[in-house]
This record gives sequence, structure tokens and C-alpha cells, in this order.
Amino acid sequence: MADLSTSRVALSIDGMDWYGWKSVQITLSMEQASGTFDLSLTERWAGSARRPIGPGAACRVSIDGETVIRGWVDDVSVSYDAQNHEVKVTGRDAAGDLVDCAVLPPFEYRNLTLAEIASRLAQPFSVSVSAEADVGKPFDRFAVQPGETAWEAIERAARMRSVLAMSDGSGGLVLTQHGTGEAPAELVLGVNVLRANGNFSFKERFSEYRALGQQEGSDAFGDAAEAASPSASVADPAVKRHRPTIIQGEGQGDRASLKKRAEWQKAVNAGRSKRATYVAQDWRANGKLWRPNKRVIVTDEYLNLDRETLFIPRVVLNLSEAGTTAEIEVAPPDAYKPEGGGDKAKAGAAKKKAAKGGSSDDPFSLWDPS
Repeated sequence: MADLSTSRVALSIDGMDWYGWKSVQITLSMEQASGTFDLSLTERWAGSARRPIGPGAACRVSIDGETVIRGWVDDVSVSYDAQNHEVKVTGRDAAGDLVDCAVLPPFEYRNLTLAEIASRLAQPFSVSVSAEADVGKPFDRFAVQPGETAWEAIERAARMRSVLAMSDGSGGLVLTQHGTGEAPAELVLGVNVLRANGNFSFKERFSEYRALGQQEGSDAFGDAAEAASPSASVADPAVKRHRPTIIQGEGQGDRASLKKRAEWQKAVNAGRSKRATYVAQDWRANGKLWRPNKRVIVTDEYLNLDRETLFIPRVVLNLSEAGTTAEIEVAPPDAYKPEGGGDKAKAGAAKKKAAKGGSSDDPFSLWDPS
């Protein structure tokens, strides 16, 4: 089985497929612009050496023939002696260039939607952009700060529209919402989960999220003060002590858009504050790869989860001496969802909790202050 596992991952470069990796780590996350891979192998010298893998090479990483990353090799390191050599290769999706590289002029876009702005910023890097979510109304004006990277600008614009930008696994970006689609299987502690851990933190939680911005004046504004310095505030009742934070608006915005921005930040911080990671055997379940941004049903008596629907922000696929495993990170179902967008789901969850004798619709409420 170990030998079979090492042949499941292919690194394809210039028509040549590299197999036989002795260790594999492939990270797919909705919280970063691109997936990453870290592969290594050890071989005896062959009679004629294969063409070496070079940094900067265009590449594709596939599992069982299914593409998970399409982009570029970042680093290659080799170590060797008279009989053996070891090769370690790391790289990222093509969207990684958006993270590294600055935007060149023009620095201002007017009357364009988020999808249009993201496409223009990504086009010089040959990174396509697609939208599978409502990207909202066009921006009256969106300005890029000189020295800002393409990813920083795209992510900033996406935050202003409460949309997630993430890698599509094929060298492009997708503008989406959280929890699209279903995971290939349920996660059940003691059945298909080898081990688990939880991480609960309040360092990034605040009692009040106050968003500040500014809006160009127009005839539509009767209140000059509101046009000059609009603001909005949202409270997090889970945080009992005084812990305010201020969010500087990333661009032009009125009070309504700033309130949505504050709600979004509250949801993001709440979602990141409560996480559990389940380690499952193999990278697939029911024939499908574990992937991020999917809804998953979890049963875990220790965390008081009884077939709770959570969502997956991050998956790490590993091959090591311990075997082939998938680290599946889960978060509350409403993480990244501004308030008001999930009222029906919340009501249904609360009703379900009440029927089971629970006191909260938050599956991780045990780790909230009482």
C-alpha cells in the first residue's frame, strides 16, 4: 500500500511526470490565494540522470490524475552523496504571483464590479478570475495604493463586498461565498477519524467592531458630515468585557456598506476563533478528494458535536512514514457569513439544538464565555 501511495501524486513539468515521492504535503485553503505543495524523493543514481527540475518551471500537481494545483515551482533543493540523491520541490498555484508582485498603473478604477477589477488586476499574471457568488454593485471608485500587491488589492475589494477570493485549483481565482457544496463523507470520531484536536481563542475577538470611512460628496447626501466621515458599529455579545476595535474602510463607502463591512469582520474573527482539525485516513472518501470550502457533518462526543453541519476552510494532504492522511480543519457554519444572511439556517439550527436539549445554535458554544 505504501508503494501504491507514492505513485498517486504526479508533478508534471514539460511533458514529464515525476512520481515516487516519499513525502508529500499539499495544502488547499480558502484563506490563502494559492494552494501549496512540498514534495521530496530519494533515489539512487540512474545510469543517465533525468532532466532536473528547475525553479520557476510551470507545473501541475495531480492526485490520481485529478489536478489540485497548477502553477509554478518556487524552490528546489538537492542533497546527495556517491550513491544517492534527495530532491525537495516546493511551489504554489499560479495565483501565488498575485501575492508576491506589485500592481502597476493604472491605480484607479471607476464604475467596475469586483469581478471586473479582480480580472484586470490578475490579467497581467495570466491568472483567470471567475465568480460563483453575487459580487455586488460596481464600485464608484476603487484606488490601488502604489506598492500594494495584486492579491492585497483584490482581497481588499472582496472584503468590501463580503466575498471570498480563493484559488480554484487550476491556476485561477474564484470569487465565492463560504460552504459551497458537500464534503465527500461525514467525519465521525472513532469511525473514520484517526485523531483530532481543537483550538479556541479569543485574542482576535472584540466586543465592538466600528468601521470608519469616507464618501465623496454628492447631491444625494443632505448631511455633509455623514458624507465626509460615515461610520457604523456592530457588537459581538459573546465578548463580555470592553474590547473595541476600529476598522478603517478600504475605500469609498456609506453607512450601510460600512455596517456590512463591520458585520463581515465580526463573522471572520468569530469563525477563526473556534477551529477543530480531524485527521482522516487517505486523501479521498467515497472516491472524492477532501477539499476546502465544503459543508461537512461532524460527530464528536468530546466537542459535543452530534451530526453538526460545519464547513471546511482548510485541508492538508500528507504522505509520510505515518501513511496517507488528510488533515481536515472545520469551523462554525456561519463563519465568514455577515449577520442577516443566514437567519433561516440559524433558526433551524436553534430548533434542532432545543430538540436535543441544547442551549445554543453555535456548535462550539462550550468554548464561548458564559
